[in-house]
Amino acid sequence: MLAPWARYAAAAKPYVLPGTLAELGGGPAVGGFIVPCRVGWGPCYVYGLADEADFRLMWERVIR
Repeated sequence: MLAPWARYAAAAKPYVLPGTLAELGGGPAVGGFIVPCRVGWGPCYVYGLADEADFRLMWERVIR
C-alpha cells in the first residue's frame, strides 16, 4: 500500500517507461557512466559499463 503522499507524488510526476526491456538497448556498452544526481541520490560513482555487475546496478538505479 502506498503512503498517502506517494499517491500525489506519482500523479504529479510523469514517467516514461519502455514497453520492453529490449528497448533499453542501444546505449553505450563500454567506458564509464555517471548517473545524474536527479536519478542517483548517492555519492558520485562511475559505473564501468564493461563490468556486468556495474552495468546491472546502473540500470537498476536508473529504472528505480
